[in-house]
Amino acid sequence: MPTGIIFDMDGVIVDTEPLQLARQRAFLEHLKVTIPEEQLLSFVGADKRMTWKIISNYVDANEFPTHASYLLALNEFHQAHELDYSLLLNQGVVDLLHWLKADTTLKVGLASSGSREKIATVLEQCGISAYFDVSISGDMFEKSKPDPEIYLKTAEKLQVLPKDCLVIEDSHYGIQAGKGAGMFVIAKSERRFNFSQALADLVVDDICEIRPIIQPLLADK
Repeated sequence: MPTGIIFDMDGVIVDTEPLQLARQRAFLEHLKVTIPEEQLLSFVGADKRMTWKIISNYVDANEFPTHASYLLALNEFHQAHELDYSLLLNQGVVDLLHWLKADTTLKVGLASSGSREKIATVLEQCGISAYFDVSISGDMFEKSKPDPEIYLKTAEKLQVLPKDCLVIEDSHYGIQAGKGAGMFVIAKSERRFNFSQALADLVVDDICEIRPIIQPLLADK
Protein backbone atom coordinates (compact mmCIF):
# COMPACT_ATOMS: atom_id res chain seq x y z
CA MET A 1 0.00 0.00 0.00
CA PRO A 2 1.43 3.42 -0.91
CA THR A 3 2.08 5.91 1.86
CA GLY A 4 3.57 8.70 -0.26
CA ILE A 5 3.13 10.25 -3.69
CA ILE A 6 5.74 12.43 -5.40
CA PHE A 7 5.01 14.69 -8.36
CA ASP A 8 7.36 15.98 -11.01
CA MET A 9 6.59 19.60 -11.91
CA ASP A 10 7.35 20.51 -15.54
CA GLY A 11 5.06 18.48 -17.78
CA VAL A 12 3.06 17.04 -14.89
CA ILE A 13 1.90 19.97 -12.75
CA VAL A 14 2.35 22.62 -15.45
CA ASP A 15 2.60 22.19 -19.22
CA THR A 16 5.77 24.26 -19.53
CA GLU A 17 7.96 22.04 -21.67
CA PRO A 18 6.81 23.15 -25.18
CA LEU A 19 7.03 26.82 -24.20
CA GLN A 20 10.42 26.47 -22.54
CA LEU A 21 11.78 24.73 -25.63
CA ALA A 22 10.32 27.46 -27.86
CA ARG A 23 11.99 30.13 -25.71
CA GLN A 24 15.35 28.38 -26.04
CA ARG A 25 14.88 28.13 -29.82
CA ALA A 26 13.98 31.81 -30.15
CA PHE A 27 16.99 32.94 -28.14
CA LEU A 28 19.39 30.65 -30.03
CA GLU A 29 18.00 31.97 -33.33
CA HIS A 30 18.58 35.50 -32.02
CA LEU A 31 22.20 34.52 -31.35
CA LYS A 32 22.37 32.92 -34.83
CA VAL A 33 23.30 29.62 -33.16
CA THR A 34 22.09 26.35 -34.66
CA ILE A 35 21.82 23.24 -32.50
CA PRO A 36 20.71 19.95 -34.12
CA GLU A 37 17.04 19.17 -33.48
CA GLU A 38 17.78 15.90 -31.72
CA GLN A 39 19.97 17.71 -29.21
CA LEU A 40 17.41 20.49 -28.75
CA LEU A 41 14.74 17.91 -27.93
CA SER A 42 17.05 16.38 -25.33
CA PHE A 43 16.62 19.64 -23.33
CA VAL A 44 13.04 18.64 -22.51
CA GLY A 45 12.90 17.21 -19.00
CA ALA A 46 16.61 17.84 -18.44
CA ASP A 47 17.99 20.00 -15.67
CA LYS A 48 19.88 23.20 -16.47
CA ARG A 49 23.30 21.58 -16.04
CA MET A 50 22.54 18.92 -18.67
CA THR A 51 21.16 21.60 -20.97
CA TRP A 52 24.20 23.85 -20.54
CA LYS A 53 26.54 20.94 -21.28
CA ILE A 54 25.07 20.89 -24.80
CA ILE A 55 24.57 24.63 -25.32
CA SER A 56 28.12 25.47 -24.23
CA ASN A 57 29.44 23.54 -27.23
CA TYR A 58 27.71 25.94 -29.62
CA VAL A 59 27.66 29.44 -28.11
CA ASP A 60 30.58 31.87 -27.97
CA ALA A 61 32.56 31.08 -24.81
CA ASN A 62 33.74 34.69 -24.59
CA GLU A 63 30.16 35.99 -24.63
CA PHE A 64 28.83 33.26 -22.36
CA PRO A 65 31.64 31.90 -20.17
CA THR A 66 29.19 30.38 -17.67
CA HIS A 67 25.67 29.04 -17.61
CA ALA A 68 24.69 31.89 -15.30
CA SER A 69 25.72 34.44 -17.95
CA TYR A 70 23.72 32.56 -20.59
CA LEU A 71 20.63 32.35 -18.37
CA LEU A 72 20.84 36.05 -17.58
CA ALA A 73 20.86 36.90 -21.29
CA LEU A 74 18.07 34.40 -22.01
CA ASN A 75 15.86 35.91 -19.32
CA GLU A 76 16.60 39.46 -20.48
CA PHE A 77 15.67 38.46 -24.03
CA HIS A 78 12.28 37.21 -22.83
CA GLN A 79 11.70 39.76 -20.05
CA ALA A 80 8.79 41.37 -21.91
CA HIS A 81 7.03 37.99 -21.96
CA GLU A 82 7.21 36.60 -18.45
CA LEU A 83 5.44 33.29 -17.93
CA ASP A 84 2.17 33.08 -16.03
CA TYR A 85 2.30 29.51 -14.78
CA SER A 86 -1.35 29.55 -13.69
CA LEU A 87 -2.26 29.53 -17.39
CA LEU A 88 -0.16 26.40 -17.90
CA LEU A 89 -1.61 24.35 -15.03
CA ASN A 90 -2.56 20.91 -16.31
CA GLN A 91 -6.21 19.93 -16.15
CA GLY A 92 -7.08 17.70 -13.21
CA VAL A 93 -4.03 18.60 -11.09
CA VAL A 94 -5.85 20.72 -8.50
CA ASP A 95 -8.68 18.19 -8.15
CA LEU A 96 -6.18 15.37 -7.60
CA LEU A 97 -4.14 17.34 -5.07
CA HIS A 98 -7.25 18.42 -3.19
CA TRP A 99 -8.47 14.82 -2.95
CA LEU A 100 -5.06 13.59 -1.79
CA LYS A 101 -4.90 16.12 1.04
CA ALA A 102 -8.57 16.07 2.04
CA ASP A 103 -9.48 12.40 1.72
CA THR A 104 -6.27 10.34 2.02
CA THR A 105 -3.40 9.96 4.44
CA LEU A 106 -0.80 9.97 1.65
CA LYS A 107 2.11 12.33 2.14
CA VAL A 108 2.57 14.51 -0.93
CA GLY A 109 5.93 15.66 -2.30
CA LEU A 110 7.30 17.54 -5.27
CA ALA A 111 10.64 16.61 -6.86
CA SER A 112 11.60 18.92 -9.71
CA SER A 113 14.76 19.48 -11.72
CA GLY A 114 13.80 23.16 -11.73
CA SER A 115 15.39 25.77 -9.51
CA ARG A 116 14.05 26.52 -6.04
CA GLU A 117 12.99 29.95 -7.26
CA LYS A 118 11.03 28.49 -10.16
CA ILE A 119 9.34 25.90 -7.93
CA ALA A 120 8.27 28.61 -5.50
CA THR A 121 6.91 30.76 -8.35
CA VAL A 122 4.94 27.91 -9.93
CA LEU A 123 3.39 26.81 -6.63
CA GLU A 124 2.48 30.39 -5.70
CA GLN A 125 1.05 31.40 -9.06
CA CYS A 126 -0.97 28.18 -9.29
CA GLY A 127 -2.16 28.47 -5.68
CA ILE A 128 -1.11 24.92 -4.79
CA SER A 129 1.70 25.37 -2.24
CA ALA A 130 -0.42 24.11 0.66
CA TYR A 131 -0.98 20.73 -0.98
CA PHE A 132 2.68 19.71 -0.74
CA ASP A 133 4.32 18.47 2.44
CA VAL A 134 7.77 18.72 0.84
CA SER A 135 9.21 20.29 -2.32
CA ILE A 136 12.72 19.45 -3.49
CA SER A 137 14.80 21.09 -6.23
CA GLY A 138 17.41 19.46 -8.43
CA ASP A 139 19.68 22.38 -7.48
CA MET A 140 20.22 20.63 -4.15
CA PHE A 141 22.16 17.76 -5.73
CA GLU A 142 25.32 17.32 -7.77
CA LYS A 143 23.30 15.16 -10.14
CA SER A 144 19.60 15.51 -10.81
CA LYS A 145 17.32 13.22 -12.83
CA PRO A 146 17.93 10.57 -14.17
CA ASP A 147 19.96 10.08 -10.99
CA PRO A 148 17.53 8.73 -8.34
CA GLU A 149 18.91 10.81 -5.45
CA ILE A 150 16.26 13.52 -5.72
CA TYR A 151 13.49 10.94 -5.28
CA LEU A 152 15.27 9.15 -2.46
CA LYS A 153 15.77 12.45 -0.62
CA THR A 154 12.13 13.45 -1.14
CA ALA A 155 10.97 10.13 0.31
CA GLU A 156 13.30 10.65 3.25
CA LYS A 157 11.89 14.13 3.87
CA LEU A 158 8.36 12.73 3.66
CA GLN A 159 9.38 9.98 6.09
CA VAL A 160 8.14 7.21 3.79
CA LEU A 161 9.97 4.21 2.35
CA PRO A 162 10.88 4.44 -1.35
CA LYS A 163 9.06 1.17 -2.07
CA ASP A 164 5.87 2.74 -0.68
CA CYS A 165 6.05 5.78 -2.98
CA LEU A 166 4.16 6.50 -6.16
CA VAL A 167 5.83 8.84 -8.64
CA ILE A 168 4.03 10.91 -11.28
CA GLU A 169 6.40 11.74 -14.15
CA ASP A 170 6.52 12.36 -17.88
CA SER A 171 10.12 12.56 -19.16
CA HIS A 172 12.43 9.61 -19.61
CA TYR A 173 14.91 11.30 -17.24
CA GLY A 174 12.31 11.44 -14.49
CA ILE A 175 10.96 7.97 -15.11
CA GLN A 176 14.49 6.55 -14.88
CA ALA A 177 15.03 8.44 -11.63
CA GLY A 178 11.82 7.15 -10.08
CA LYS A 179 12.48 3.56 -11.09
CA GLY A 180 16.09 3.86 -9.95
CA ALA A 181 14.79 4.87 -6.54
CA GLY A 182 12.69 1.69 -6.40
CA MET A 183 9.35 3.50 -6.71
CA PHE A 184 6.18 2.77 -8.68
CA VAL A 185 6.07 5.22 -11.60
CA ILE A 186 2.96 6.47 -13.36
CA ALA A 187 3.80 8.40 -16.52
CA LYS A 188 1.61 11.12 -17.98
CA SER A 189 1.64 10.37 -21.68
CA GLU A 190 3.75 12.81 -23.72
CA ARG A 191 3.83 12.38 -27.51
CA ARG A 192 5.21 15.79 -28.54
CA PHE A 193 8.81 14.90 -27.74
CA ASN A 194 11.05 11.89 -28.17
CA PHE A 195 10.45 10.58 -24.65
CA SER A 196 10.69 6.88 -23.94
CA GLN A 197 8.14 5.99 -21.27
CA ALA A 198 8.71 2.25 -21.57
CA LEU A 199 10.16 1.96 -18.04
CA ALA A 200 7.02 3.37 -16.40
CA ASP A 201 4.77 0.93 -14.57
CA LEU A 202 1.67 2.63 -15.98
CA VAL A 203 1.02 5.33 -18.59
CA VAL A 204 -2.06 7.56 -18.44
CA ASP A 205 -3.30 10.09 -20.97
CA ASP A 206 -4.66 12.48 -18.36
CA ILE A 207 -4.03 13.42 -14.73
CA CYS A 208 -7.74 12.72 -14.10
CA GLU A 209 -7.01 9.00 -14.57
CA ILE A 210 -4.70 8.81 -11.57
CA ARG A 211 -7.22 8.98 -8.73
CA PRO A 212 -9.11 5.83 -9.91
CA ILE A 213 -5.75 4.02 -9.98
CA ILE A 214 -4.74 5.06 -6.45
CA GLN A 215 -8.11 4.77 -4.73
CA PRO A 216 -8.35 0.93 -4.78
CA LEU A 217 -4.80 0.65 -3.45
CA LEU A 218 -5.73 2.73 -0.41
CA ALA A 219 -8.90 0.70 0.16
CA ASP A 220 -6.74 -2.44 0.57
CA LYS A 221 -5.13 -1.21 3.80
